[in-house]
Amino acid sequence: MIIHVPDRQRMDEISQALHQFLVQRHEGVDDIHIRNQGEFLSAVDQTLLTFRLVLGGIAVIALLVGGIG
Repeated sequence: MIIHVPDRQRMDEISQALHQFLVQRHEGVDDIHIRNQGEFLSAVDQTLLTFRLVLGGIAVIALLVGGIG
């Protein structure tokens, strides 16, 4: 199911409301997981940060080795 939320500031609020609605429709069984675009973007940001840190570390080591050698 794909739901468009025009106001990104309300994405979490709407996700929670949708989750509660669907749990009620499933007779109280909480077997629903909702993912939103914000979670995906957060994961991408974390991956990019890790990549930048690794490349920065490699660059520092290369500069040190180049300066010493």
